[in-house]
Amino acid sequence: MLTEYAGHRLLALWHEMRTLSLRANLYRTWYELARRTGLHKHRYRAEPVTDDALRQALGGRFVGPEDLLAHLRSRHVPFYVDWRDREGYAAILNDRFAADRDECLRLAGEVCAHRFEMMGCRVAFPGEIDWHRMLEKAASWPRRHWSTINIRCPDAPGEIKTTWELNRHQFWLHLGRAYWYTGDEKYPAEWARQLRSWIQQNPPEIGVNWLSNLEHAMRVISWAWALHFFLDSPAVTPDLVWEMYRVLLAKGRHIRTDIAYSRNVIRNNHLLGDALGLVVFGFVFPEFQESRPWREYGLDLLYGWLPGQVRPDGTSIESALSYHRFVLYFYLLADLLHRANGGTPPPMVRERTERMVEVLQAVTKPDGSVSLYGDNDDARTFVLTNEGPLDYRPTLATGAAVFGRADFKHTAGRPSQEVLWLLGPDGLDAWDRLHAAPPARTLCAFPRGGLYAWRSAWDDRADYLLLKDGPFTGHTEADLGHVDLSVGGEPLLVDPGTFTYNGDWAWRTFFRSTPAHNTVSVDGRGQALAHRSFRFLFHPDRTGGETAEADSLRMLKVRHRSFRYLKGGGICHVRVVLIVRGEYWLVVDRLTGGRDEHAFAQHWHFVPSTALEVGPGGRATARTEGGVEVALVPLGVPGLDVQTAEGQTDPIQGWTTRGFGTKMPAPCLTFVWQSRTPTLMATAIVPQGRGPGRDLRLEASGSEASADGGLEKVCFRLAGDRGMDHLVVAFSAAGTSFAERRPSSCEEGDMRRLDG
Repeated sequence: MLTEYAGHRLLALWHEMRTLSLRANLYRTWYELARRTGLHKHRYRAEPVTDDALRQALGGRFVGPEDLLAHLRSRHVPFYVDWRDREGYAAILNDRFAADRDECLRLAGEVCAHRFEMMGCRVAFPGEIDWHRMLEKAASWPRRHWSTINIRCPDAPGEIKTTWELNRHQFWLHLGRAYWYTGDEKYPAEWARQLRSWIQQNPPEIGVNWLSNLEHAMRVISWAWALHFFLDSPAVTPDLVWEMYRVLLAKGRHIRTDIAYSRNVIRNNHLLGDALGLVVFGFVFPEFQESRPWREYGLDLLYGWLPGQVRPDGTSIESALSYHRFVLYFYLLADLLHRANGGTPPPMVRERTERMVEVLQAVTKPDGSVSLYGDNDDARTFVLTNEGPLDYRPTLATGAAVFGRADFKHTAGRPSQEVLWLLGPDGLDAWDRLHAAPPARTLCAFPRGGLYAWRSAWDDRADYLLLKDGPFTGHTEADLGHVDLSVGGEPLLVDPGTFTYNGDWAWRTFFRSTPAHNTVSVDGRGQALAHRSFRFLFHPDRTGGETAEADSLRMLKVRHRSFRYLKGGGICHVRVVLIVRGEYWLVVDRLTGGRDEHAFAQHWHFVPSTALEVGPGGRATARTEGGVEVALVPLGVPGLDVQTAEGQTDPIQGWTTRGFGTKMPAPCLTFVWQSRTPTLMATAIVPQGRGPGRDLRLEASGSEASADGGLEKVCFRLAGDRGMDHLVVAFSAAGTSFAERRPSSCEEGDMRRLDG
């Protein structure tokens, strides 16, 4: 068993079971027994759908393949695009999106050449594509019944995510877009070859591509788009459509049967994705007699689970940004397709999806990138643009057109092809009618999801800060209190992202650990113990966060009790971030509780190629490739041990990613101090030419108790060559109070208070 837990194996299992409901534990146990005893082989029979069975499932309406294809070309089933208007779309593409044409054709050309780059892997197939290939190595998954393949055991042969990403077939949409740009028949011809190849290599229930319901659902979406892109092409032959429908029937039945596992055990994006698969199946392929009940069941699941999956503030229970977008599109696709077919989704669907776009707007950095907080696997529901998986501006553009939001248009910057594909020419008209305007707020709080974002302005040269304190749910990492920071529009302090899910345990553990994030670790360990690939033991208790504003001071505060496996029931960590005059930042960490003396460490992780120098007193200077220079000055703890690392492997430290499957050295700075609790550490982060000046130092620091003993005040007098700032942070048992002061004394009467 892969775990950081040092106790007995049975105790580890007990702690794991405590994180799940009784229902989930029972169903999970039954499902595993069914897999090991071979029951699933009988439940999911590896038998092809016969011609007679397919005709019966189609209600006896079609004698053979020719009848089915003729029907598809004559029917009127509303979809996001109308394949009959391909020439009209081509005119728009070659006019408004002419700048995207060359890159689209390049991407499609790579697909035609069987060259793929995804999840940090580059692979080329000189002949037929091996749909069972592990992209990170020259090996393939076994071709036997899916229930006999263990993809997550310590001896698993590879990372299943790369194989599944290949088999989502989202690159077929590049072929479709290229076809609509050019009318070149080589694109539908290549799609037809790849579809036939996939069907031949993946008979029903055989291989890892039949193992996950979510993968079936994502594949159904891609196949639906491909059919609409290419339906008027001679490459779409009667036999191709017949074979496609044969496999689609097997997929639909598999999803409907196996969705019980998601309902009982993985009630997150997996359940929602499974439901969306049934919804798309039901609307796009209504010829099957089972389509209508599948569609209604999928809609009931999606809409019924919405309140529990997306909080009122718009944050997803996944606690990971890539999954937030993933779920957002599940609901947006279902909503648009339902409306196009004459339905009326519940009002909450539009309300919550609009809130979800607001979250993306708030956390998108000035340069258009995003924080990689939580598990980040580059997940996308579809790919209808040239932009990479870490560019969220197409989502903001679609949000602007769907919800009529001028502020979304401002942050998106330009219309995306996605607007045209999802909403048609009317969507572009809606975009054009909007007059872009920046959002009114520069401090955005989503307390239910534990996200607090501030920026100096809504332009590409702004400063930006994200404080993360999300609930320990879904795809979270041990990152409570983590800070992302951009200076002058350029990212500086970053979340390292995710390198692997099922690969090497040491790397999986590091990238989701507390020391890999810009927060505080204890004794070199994390806020919770990593257990298996997607679980933690001893979850932190999050006690909430707050923000406050007054004149030239902004405050963000989070609080949680973590490290609960330590003696004394864990340690309470309060992190306060003060934004002073929009010029510089003071990060204050106060830790209480627990027993014994500990080694506390405050970690700072920088973007790759940052030059990091440490001077006297632990003062560090970081210079980015773009020329941003920032001083990090530790305050309040004498005798700090200052450590730096970059690309270190024993132990692992000083790494980041630019997407799933990649890793690269990046400098990190760690301030370590030995202390009993309570203990306090502060770091001033001052860009060159700002704040009190380059020679910033702590001139005086102290704490005092109020008359009633319920308030501890810590006074920071920060002096530099440009002046002096006097800041007081006051902690109480009931909450935390904050004050900015300018006079030279530290009397409370001279303070301007912020209460949190």
